[in-house]
Amino acid sequence: MYALNVDSRVPTKMARLTWFAVTDAAVGTNQRFLALGTNSPEIRLYSGALLQEQQIDSTDEAAASLLHCSMLKGHKEAVVALAASQDYLLSGSRDHSAILWKLNNANDAGSEGQAAAQLSAASSTTLSGHTDAVSAVALCNGK
Repeated sequence: MYALNVDSRVPTKMARLTWFAVTDAAVGTNQRFLALGTNSPEIRLYSGALLQEQQIDSTDEAAASLLHCSMLKGHKEAVVALAASQDYLLSGSRDHSAILWKLNNANDAGSEGQAAAQLSAASSTTLSGHTDAVSAVALCNGK
């Protein structure tokens, strides 16, 4: 997986993704996280220095520690739709449900922009009762 710097058009290698298919992606409005929906029930939530536009050598093993991946678990089937705002993530799945995730820092390293600021789901609300897969979701731009 590569991240593309919009200004310089330079791709940066983020992670090796060879064992699952990405079905949707969403970036938080403040660019502090990247969420990936896949053909599995989990959501991969990336945060760290690579998303903060810090210059690092992506071939360096230490760089791997600058990109943290959390797994958000709650769906029973593939996650096919994602939407993000500053502190929330909304996911839709083939299991006929949507989940609203409230995100927070898992460990507060102190200063803003440090790689140790990892995200996790503080809480979630499941929206069930849909008659088919939830294949599109949206959030208002805000907190």
